[in-house]
Amino acid sequence: MFKNIHIDNMTFGFGFEPLFKNWTIEIPSGVVLVRCEENRGKTTLLRLLAGELSPQSGQIYVNNTVLSQLMRQDSSTVFYIEPATDSFDQIKVIDFFERCKKQYPKLDAKMLVDLIHGLSLTAHQDKPIYMLSAGSKRKVWIAAALASNARIALIDDPTAALDKPSIEFLKSELKKLANGSLDKTIIVAHYDTLDGVPFTRCIDL
Repeated sequence: MFKNIHIDNMTFGFGFEPLFKNWTIEIPSGVVLVRCEENRGKTTLLRLLAGELSPQSGQIYVNNTVLSQLMRQDSSTVFYIEPATDSFDQIKVIDFFERCKKQYPKLDAKMLVDLIHGLSLTAHQDKPIYMLSAGSKRKVWIAAALASNARIALIDDPTAALDKPSIEFLKSELKKLANGSLDKTIIVAHYDTLDGVPFTRCIDL
C-alpha cells in the first residue's frame, strides 16, 4: 500500500544558491498542491520526483524505499511529462495513449475515455501531437497522468493555455479524486490554489 513520499535533508540547485537546502518534508497520498511563483523551484521539484534530476545531497524515499531504486524496479512508479516537450510530436494522440497503457499497466481505461471526452480531445485523437495547440497538448498529458494510476503522478501548471470549460472540468476531476480514498499521490504544481479543490496538503515553496 502506498503511504507517502519522504524527502530527507535534500539539497539541490543550479548555481551558488540552492533551490532546496537540507529540505525535509513528508508528502502524503492524495491530491497535493505545490505552490510558488515562477522560477522558485516547483518544476525542479517535479523533475526531482520524476527521477530526471538527482539530489546533490539527501534522499527521496517512497514507502521507505529510495525513489531511484524503486523506479529501476518498476518504471510505472512515476508519471511525468514536461509540458513543452516535443518528444511525442510525431505520433498520433491515440497512439500516445496506447503507449501509456503499455507503460502503466494499472491505467484506468474507462477514466481515460471520460477524460478524453471531458477535455474535448475526442476530435483530436487521430492527429499527430505536433498539430495540437499548446492547450490541447497539455490536456493530453493531464488525461494520461490522471488515468495512469502511477503511484506518483506529477502535473505542472495544469491550467496554462487551457480554455475555461476544460479548467472547470479539470478542477471537478481533481475534486473527485481528492474526496476519494487514493492509494497514490497526485502532485499539482501551480502558482496559486485551484478554487474548489480540497487538496490533501498545500506545500508552499
